[in-house]
Amino acid sequence: MDIPSVIIRFIAMPRVLIVDDDQLIREMLQQMLEREGYETSTALNGNDAILKFIEYKPHLVVTDIIMPEKEGLEIIQVFLRKDPFIKIIAIYGDAYYNDTRNVLKMARVLGAHAKLSKPIIKSEFVNEVKKLV
Repeated sequence: MDIPSVIIRFIAMPRVLIVDDDQLIREMLQQMLEREGYETSTALNGNDAILKFIEYKPHLVVTDIIMPEKEGLEIIQVFLRKDPFIKIIAIYGDAYYNDTRNVLKMARVLGAHAKLSKPIIKSEFVNEVKKLV
């Protein structure tokens, strides 16, 4: 008998999938969350994230917006179609673009539950994760 994923969310250790093409950011976010007691997995781009999402069944996804192969805005939509209960935090920050607020606003419109600008402030990040999981 399969246990519905909604029930599993309440009894399992919170799992977070971190998606970012920048290895340093992935590792930093992973360390922050593991120190807080979260189980984590990482993906380096959107295509990798979709495979990990299916396999790992996270409670929360933290995704960068601009990545190779599939961008964060695309995977937000894919994840919500696969699991309408998934919580998503969008992160973005690029010194070359002045549209950070617009990109993050678009992530919210597409279904992200929270948005954070890079550089990530640990206390803000951990608080958002705690609120959503």
